[in-house]
Amino acid sequence: MAAEGADCTFVLGFADLREKIGPAAVGECLEDEALQENGDTTQPTTNGQLVFRASDGRAVFTNGSDTWIDGPDGVEKRPNGERFAWEPDAQRGPRSAATPFPLPPALPGSVVPARRIVAYYGNQLSSRMGILGEATPPQMLARLKEQARAYAVADPKTPVQPALELVAIVAQEGAGRDGLYRLKMDDEIIEEVAQWAESNNFLLILDVQPGRNSFAPEVQSLMPFLKRPYVHLALDPEFAMGPNELPGEEIGSVDAAAINRTIQTLAELVTAENLPPKLLLVHRFTERMVTNYRQIRPDPRVQVAIVMDGFGTPEAKISKYDALVGDQRVQYAGFKLFYRQDQPVMTPRQVLELDPAPHVVIYQ
Repeated sequence: MAAEGADCTFVLGFADLREKIGPAAVGECLEDEALQENGDTTQPTTNGQLVFRASDGRAVFTNGSDTWIDGPDGVEKRPNGERFAWEPDAQRGPRSAATPFPLPPALPGSVVPARRIVAYYGNQLSSRMGILGEATPPQMLARLKEQARAYAVADPKTPVQPALELVAIVAQEGAGRDGLYRLKMDDEIIEEVAQWAESNNFLLILDVQPGRNSFAPEVQSLMPFLKRPYVHLALDPEFAMGPNELPGEEIGSVDAAAINRTIQTLAELVTAENLPPKLLLVHRFTERMVTNYRQIRPDPRVQVAIVMDGFGTPEAKISKYDALVGDQRVQYAGFKLFYRQDQPVMTPRQVLELDPAPHVVIYQ
């Protein structure tokens, strides 16, 4: 939830950290956040300064003598001048290449890593939700094909698989009749996008924003579509709200246990319907959005990709990708770009220079 001062506002990440530390300790904002030359984003308060560090993608607060950091296990406090073992050392220069991550052998019919997915995200009913709904279907599909070709040129060794990521269950500002703050698209709406995908040999990825519901019943409601071999699934924890949280005001989260239940559901579907392995995307742009990530247990029948989902400068996006995907590998890697909000939009070549190179690239 955004916290406001007289003439300024704490944005989501800073507002979240302030609540965790305690508003009295952080104080009120003095002015809005500002991007610094080194890539950090800073915001002064009456008691110190909030910083989003480009070096590791973490939000911190310092009062001049102590520093609070939103770390791997929650907010931790240390004296200024000291450093936690998991923090980057500014004297050592940029982050080194990640340790090679062993990926299991992919089953026949798997999408990744043999192909790189390039997807367009959104909903055809809204131009504000992403590129999928911003133009006519022929224009959007042609642009996606062109964007996919750019990745084939940048990496000729890896075939590109275009995909459409449809937000099929959309978080809502209003509670709705059942009080769950989400709206499932009618089957006709989903079917329309499914036909776009099928007729163009694209994949369809159904994105779930569950509001105050859990993911499990929402995934079950999509089973008729998930039975199709070209249809896959994405979880969006940003909109997985607690009982007193509202979509758009707080950032939600999902625990490994819920992700594992989804993996099991998809794995059982693959076996029951004799399908090729399913892809499960999990969107993420803060530590809290995915809790206990080390306990996520991929199944050979389900390929799990964590997708770094924040917008901003290339420096900020890269540092978050390093922290939330590169340093916290689960299985496969994803990266999301925003045509309107990124400053500027990274080129395919820049995206493929990430470590690891993303298996899934999404444009919103």
